[in-house]
Amino acid sequence: MIGSTDFQRWRRFGRDVRPVEVTAPPRFARRELLVEHVEKHPILGRKERWHRIVADELLSAARDEFASEGWGPCCDRLADEYEGLVAAIVVERCREGVLHAHQLTVRDPSAENPREAGLEETVYAWDLDTRILVIATRSVRSAGPTLVENVAGGPVSPVPTTPYRLRTGYRFHADRTESGFRKEILRKLRDLETFSLERCPLWMVEHDGPDATIADRSPTETPDER
Repeated sequence: MIGSTDFQRWRRFGRDVRPVEVTAPPRFARRELLVEHVEKHPILGRKERWHRIVADELLSAARDEFASEGWGPCCDRLADEYEGLVAAIVVERCREGVLHAHQLTVRDPSAENPREAGLEETVYAWDLDTRILVIATRSVRSAGPTLVENVAGGPVSPVPTTPYRLRTGYRFHADRTESGFRKEILRKLRDLETFSLERCPLWMVEHDGPDATIADRSPTETPDER
């Protein structure tokens, strides 16, 4: 159980951490993680309808190869295309300042420092044309003298940044209209604000639309109050 004292301590720390935009194309931390997500989504996730999202011929060749021989050269080429596609989405959304959200979470609020606590910033970025949702994370390590300027020209963060890593990219409610897709994205963001055994959310900042405003959606209740 996350105690209110630990939560309030981390929430105060979280106020000094500002969103850091993704500026360089992130990659999966390890090749095997990329392989896992390519198998799960473009190759086996037929309900996600990846045709015309990645090259049709390559997708078909990779699926046939995987079904008959397992992972091979066509799957490798599909993995490179998939990783480049989802990385470009999160970079573009952050550069444009639209259609993405940042969340700061802590996995172990009882820990004494960010490295032990598992303090992470997660970026959720989505694309209206392809209905792809991309998730990337970075570790927030410890307070220090380094100042990382927000790309949008906003406040600076006194917390050293680490590279973003891709967590996943998949077609999210691909059959919905644009308005329906947006509603599902917002519903997911609201769900992410709830406490769980895996994470304690400290704040969420959303950028959605050409006239987006930054909204601090920090939880107003401590875990003990819920």
